[in-house]
Amino acid sequence: MDYYANATADSAFSIGYVQPTKEPFVDIIASFFTSIYHLGATAYNAVQWSFSLQITVQSLIDGTHIEAESAEEILLAEKLIAEAMEHLKKYLIELSEFDGREVHHEI
Repeated sequence: MDYYANATADSAFSIGYVQPTKEPFVDIIASFFTSIYHLGATAYNAVQWSFSLQITVQSLIDGTHIEAESAEEILLAEKLIAEAMEHLKKYLIELSEFDGREVHHEI
């Protein structure tokens, strides 16, 4: 039972939860700064996500235009797109061969 209690406490601590003290002012200040930190982290992640390259099959069909600051970024994007297309090709081949039967595997 102590294992689960400790795991829960560790999990709560990792997201900024601290045990309340006897001083309400200290608890309020700690909660305020924890909230500010998490809001900042959320804003940072939102900005990072907005700058990430998102390519879909439809955007490739439509003719995606990619801009980068260096040739290495373009080559990396080309490599990743080629790998993704190979995975998609294999997936579509498997789907075309699927006959609707269920397959059960014992472990």
